[in-house]
Amino acid sequence: MLATLILCVFLTAQLTYLVVDSVILDRPRGWITERRAFYVLSCPWCLSAWVAAALVAFNGLPVLSWGAVWWGGVAAYFVGQWLATKPYS
Repeated sequence: MLATLILCVFLTAQLTYLVVDSVILDRPRGWITERRAFYVLSCPWCLSAWVAAALVAFNGLPVLSWGAVWWGGVAAYFVGQWLATKPYS
């Protein structure tokens, strides 16, 4: 169960990055947010909560593990963003 929980944390971070910041989904994300239909697609904090809830439900994890997956996913997302902007030395 711990391995599944850890995988869900990193999957939450990666799926959040894919939808919010990835170049691959620029055009659909722009089209949807342009109509102000889904603000959640441009907010990593908001989207990661829904991604974590879906992953916890899909994997059959206990409901209380949602908080750990969400917070871990948010932390992994922002650490990844920070590391991506750091210059190589």
